[in-house]
Amino acid sequence: MFWKELDQEFWAKKLGQNKDRDKFVTRELKKAGWKVIRVWEHELKSEGKVAEKVKRHLTTKEGLGKRG
Repeated sequence: MFWKELDQEFWAKKLGQNKDRDKFVTRELKKAGWKVIRVWEHELKSEGKVAEKVKRHLTTKEGLGKRG
């Protein structure tokens, strides 16, 4: 049995709250001048893909953003 099947209502609420929290945290960090790159645990299985994601973020206009 998949873990989410145990209590669908609980997990739907929890995952929704997590998404809301992530959006809030991202918004606040950006307001403070931070650049946000979100890497999910499952992405860590492929170091090359994570490195490419970070490189792409750092070398694009959107990733560079404002300085100082």
